[in-house]
Amino acid sequence: MPEDTMGREFAVGMYTEAQRQLQAGDFKKALASMQRARDTILQAAQMLRERRAAYLRQFDEYLQNGLPAGATQEEQDFFELAVQTGRMALLNDYPTPDDFAFARVEQVKALRLYARVGELSDLAGRNATVAGAAHAAFDQMRAITGGGEVTDQRIADADAAATASGQALAQAEQDLLDAGNIPIITDRDIITRANAVRDATRLRDEARQADQEAKGLARALLGTKLLAEALDTGPLSMKGAGRKLPDAVASDLIDAFTTHPRLAADTVDIAQDAMDPEAVVQGIATVGAQLDAGFVSATGAVPYGFDAHAYALDLLKMGGTCGADYFARLNDYISNDGLMDLQPLPDDPTNRDSRGTRRCMAVAGELMDMNGNLDLNRADAKKAVGKMLFHPATMADPTPAMNKHMLKALRELDTQPLRAQAAHVINNTPAANTPAAVALVNAATGGHGNPSNFETRQAILAAMLQSVDQGPVGSCFATAPARKLRDVTPLTAMQTFRELAVNGRFTSAKGPPPTPAVINIPPGENPLIRSMEYTIATAMGQDAAMDTQRLLSAIDNRGAYGVQQHLIANPVAGLDANNIALRIKTAVRAEFTPVYDPTILNAQVAGDGRSDRGRYVMYDQTGARIDTRADYQARVEQVALAATGYAATSPEGQAIVQAVQQGLMAELDGLQAQGVDIPWYMTDGGLTEEAVETVFGAMVRTPMVAELPAVPAGDVAIGQRTVELMENLMGAFGTAADDMLLVRAEGIHGFNALPNHPSVLDLMQGPGTAAQKLQDKLVQPGLDLAAAQLDTAEAVAQFDKLFEGPLTQLEQEARNMALPEQQRARNARAANRLRQAMDQYRPTAPCTPGGLQALVTQTANASRCIRANAIAERLGNQLASAYAEPQVVIADPNWGDDEMHVFFVVAPDPVSGHPKLWKRIDPPGTLEAADPKWLKASWMTLE
Repeated sequence: MPEDTMGREFAVGMYTEAQRQLQAGDFKKALASMQRARDTILQAAQMLRERRAAYLRQFDEYLQNGLPAGATQEEQDFFELAVQTGRMALLNDYPTPDDFAFARVEQVKALRLYARVGELSDLAGRNATVAGAAHAAFDQMRAITGGGEVTDQRIADADAAATASGQALAQAEQDLLDAGNIPIITDRDIITRANAVRDATRLRDEARQADQEAKGLARALLGTKLLAEALDTGPLSMKGAGRKLPDAVASDLIDAFTTHPRLAADTVDIAQDAMDPEAVVQGIATVGAQLDAGFVSATGAVPYGFDAHAYALDLLKMGGTCGADYFARLNDYISNDGLMDLQPLPDDPTNRDSRGTRRCMAVAGELMDMNGNLDLNRADAKKAVGKMLFHPATMADPTPAMNKHMLKALRELDTQPLRAQAAHVINNTPAANTPAAVALVNAATGGHGNPSNFETRQAILAAMLQSVDQGPVGSCFATAPARKLRDVTPLTAMQTFRELAVNGRFTSAKGPPPTPAVINIPPGENPLIRSMEYTIATAMGQDAAMDTQRLLSAIDNRGAYGVQQHLIANPVAGLDANNIALRIKTAVRAEFTPVYDPTILNAQVAGDGRSDRGRYVMYDQTGARIDTRADYQARVEQVALAATGYAATSPEGQAIVQAVQQGLMAELDGLQAQGVDIPWYMTDGGLTEEAVETVFGAMVRTPMVAELPAVPAGDVAIGQRTVELMENLMGAFGTAADDMLLVRAEGIHGFNALPNHPSVLDLMQGPGTAAQKLQDKLVQPGLDLAAAQLDTAEAVAQFDKLFEGPLTQLEQEARNMALPEQQRARNARAANRLRQAMDQYRPTAPCTPGGLQALVTQTANASRCIRANAIAERLGNQLASAYAEPQVVIADPNWGDDEMHVFFVVAPDPVSGHPKLWKRIDPPGTLEAADPKWLKASWMTLE
């Protein structure tokens, strides 16, 4: 019997007992003991043969059946090797326990591989490309781990070994350093040092190899475990109704589990939500290498009190918004002690609105040499940009949208021919030389007195680095063309900023005379960007061919009519009513000038729902502002007397003043009662068409969809109108000359469509009409999405996520001792009802998005503390954010700030399946349903 065979100890004991009994002469007992020993041996032998045979049969079945379909050659080879090695361990008729243990290890390898290939075969049924990437990743890691079961203990043991090997390597490196420092006093010491260095070098190399192998094993074991988990649930599983990562992105992300498993696992959701998931996955290599090294600089410096893994994830999130260029700058920043920079950011904690402007000014100042010449590649320039992008303090208060625009601006400024053109503009810019220009530059720099040419250039560059977004001021009619000017023609934008910063004026596309710059900029805003917007608005308001001037001309005509009729009804000797009315109209027309004032708070929010301030105000020729009816009347009286040449005390003068008061002003009061803008309360907006002409010159207004008689109601009507809009947009996109196409939703907003966005190009690609493409690529996928079942886990997760916020708020308010006891008790009862309703209606089986909405509505109604329609709207946004695809990014509505930007997206509603207009907020990549009023409006292009 082999050593350690079951029963062997008993048989040996019986045999020993029989020998003792023989020596004692007790032959009968000895014979019985020998018999028992023999029976035990025969029984054990039989068990060994049966156990061996069972193993061999299993191994033969493995070879006969092979692996499931889809196995790679590496998997086939590994499987066969495991089976054959297991068989070889059982060559002896009576294998030892060690033989069986060895065979069991090989059997587990084969069984685990069989199960893994089966799982990947299922995955291949959902996505063959992703399954192929998973096969390759597991093959690579299996070659290191040797296969078999990956347990937490096995991973922990490997981690401990990797830690020990790292310590051994550190010691070996220290030993090598010590060997090189052996003092040389005699010639013999030279030999001693050389031998010590040789031996220490060999040991260091061996330790380095051992460390690489230990860390490689730990990494492969962890990667195997985490990848298996990621493929079971979540975006990489390709299960359920959730949005799928592009095949190439998913494949690259799977491959990252072989090199940076923990980081890859934590990046899956980041990539899923990112605007640029490809950049996120590409960034894992750069960020992962830095993470492995501890973000150490070239001098060996490491940040103190630094959560490296959390920082790495923040970098990947930022890259998801900024794109691949973001990661290209990381290594240089880390290497040059960027994380060691203790200089605070130029933020003002008391004025958060100024954060973006201050940061861009700080960077802009480093983009020039000491003489004020543009130099993007100087060390201080790279350091300043890196600080904006990567410094831990910046990452703690991030500005992803602004960072994205800044990187785009730097690419433009560093690419010919703009590189040379921009350098010519900046390097030859003099100091601000008018009061308006001085005011704008000082507002940008925070300085006083006369700015230098360096500061003037700095202000221009800062305006180039910061995005033209619509702020709280309702100047969308000017923001839309200004944003296109900046993004499509950056050189022209720079020249416009230069004219404002140097001369304090703006020259429209129609040519001279220029318009004086608006300089009363809201605090915290970029002065040149906002001045450009507001001065564009002012320029169009002062253009005789524009709507504002036509309105003022009509008002002046009505006022003159009032004067004429009053003088006819109340004649005064020597006064010709017609002549007096004409002279007053001409004088009044020349006296007042409209200027756009961004600081005025309006009575109503603008039609786009985003802004509540800014409107035209009138100034007279003395520079006095007309804010009230009394202001206007008083100045018109003065102008009327001056124009007619009569003194105020003369009978004629008194009659003229009376004609102004009772004739002209009465007519204007009548206009105001009809809702017409009047000089002391001008319009808060303008026509986008006029702003486009002011910025770009003559344009063509091309209708796309006509206004509907009512806001579309119901999913079907909304879907049909959305498809109609998309079909017309696709027609306009096909002839668009630029990356931005100016669009107006009449009565609501002016903005830029995005004809060359990748999602638009994907939709338009291929044969067929626009209608057919929309049906195949948007409508039908939406209907399929609405019919698809969310698995139970998905449905439960969405259900709980939806109610988590309201339930937590009720529970907190029930415990809030600052509230009256009665109110706390009421909140506690409401929380209890909501919790019970959730338990009652929480999904217990797969369901469609519509089925989930029904459960949510039942929960809300049962709780009696949540409005069903409000929670249903939230669910729609939540499901769209998680599941809606495709997401066709059709337009940039100008909305955003330093942290995020909004896009108009057309995507299916997961609940109804019909297309819908959404607002996508990036980051974090969430969708919110747009107000259906956007679909009621008429849409037109302005090019």
